[in-house]
Amino acid sequence: MKIKNVVFYISFLLISSIVSITPLLANEGAQGVVKERMDKFKISKKMMQTIHKSIQNEDFETIEKSATTLYNWSKEMIKYFPEGSDGAPSEASADIWLDPEGFKKAVNNFKVVIQANNYGAENSWVISDENGTALYWRFGLNSNQYNIDTVNLDPGCYTFELTDSNKDGMDFWWSNATTGTGTIKFQQVFPPFILKTFQPDFGSKIVHHFTVAGGVSNVFEEKEKSLNIFPNPSSGTFTIDYKSEKNKRIKLELTNISGIKIWEKEINNNSYYKTHDLTDYPNGLYLLKIKDDESVKTKKIILNR
Repeated sequence: MKIKNVVFYISFLLISSIVSITPLLANEGAQGVVKERMDKFKISKKMMQTIHKSIQNEDFETIEKSATTLYNWSKEMIKYFPEGSDGAPSEASADIWLDPEGFKKAVNNFKVVIQANNYGAENSWVISDENGTALYWRFGLNSNQYNIDTVNLDPGCYTFELTDSNKDGMDFWWSNATTGTGTIKFQQVFPPFILKTFQPDFGSKIVHHFTVAGGVSNVFEEKEKSLNIFPNPSSGTFTIDYKSEKNKRIKLELTNISGIKIWEKEINNNSYYKTHDLTDYPNGLYLLKIKDDESVKTKKIILNR
């Protein structure tokens, strides 16, 4: 769980969740699972109060620890609402027992929340099951606004794939002035929780594998390419370390900020490691482009002596 995600959603929790759970905290006379449930909610309230103070003090270690406790509770909450546990002194909503299956499924509900840039029509996404069957999708996003879709999945393994037809992602620094920027998130519906934030500078696509089992768990994100340039900024020499999970033809092209080509290389395997020398070139910004059949990715190299 990343700190930036914790800080983002915690104010949302403080506003909405305290109001919704307060009636469950008066556990006088409660026994068995009802008392356990009320005690759990009481701990949750304390955790949220702790987080609120920790945000003000910028105590990120405490924020992460408390938020992890809240997240784990959200995943096991269903077990504490068995049939027949709706009697006094419980004050939980009767709707839980009127539609117990709906309540269970609510924990598996999450939203795909995408704030599109100026070219939303270039982006589409699909969620498929482990057999490759498309279950949810959206082809083309509404530009410059939030595109929100609620997803409900049975326990199992799934893949989320977001594509960009122009192969420049939703936050490409070179063209931000015209394309704008976007954001991509998974947000749990109940309780409200940011499950995953994706990098908007993704090139042609994002492929993310996750599971659903009493909540949504992120498994891993396919990273087809790994690129490191060091040192950067450089005094003249720098090393390019490139790896790809796929063995395919790649073109590397280095230009100055005016677009004048300095050199280009073609590689036909899945790795490239070489030190380059620009000591004869002036200080300034240089652009390294990595091209394949699917995308073009650009990295900045700063020469500064």
